[in-house]
Amino acid sequence: KQGPLLPGEGKFVKRVKPLYETPEREIAAYAWAVSIDYTTEICPYAKGAITLYYKEVLNQLEERRPGTKIRFVRGFLKKRHLFEGDVEKWEVKECKICGMPSGGEVCSFCRIWGLKEPVNLTIK
Repeated sequence: KQGPLLPGEGKFVKRVKPLYETPEREIAAYAWAVSIDYTTEICPYAKGAITLYYKEVLNQLEERRPGTKIRFVRGFLKKRHLFEGDVEKWEVKECKICGMPSGGEVCSFCRIWGLKEPVNLTIK
């Protein structure tokens, strides 16, 4: 899932992230400047998630040593090929409720929203 370009596979569409290296603050400033609504709320389901702690630590490092985040990201992108063989590719299944790609029987969306009945979603 990491990187500025994610190839499409099966029902997953190809994704291009043109703002991949743009800091979150700059994206928020641009959105504010051109009146694009965005949320600053943290997902209530993220409570206790270790990723929030990592984000806080990285923000503190960035404050003390500007440029830390971008150097980290660029270093990761240069070296990620070293780790690709170690990671097992997870089996992509279809959510039994909505039919979208999922790592389990039911996707996160349907699980969070408590959907129990199949819904008719079509990918165009």
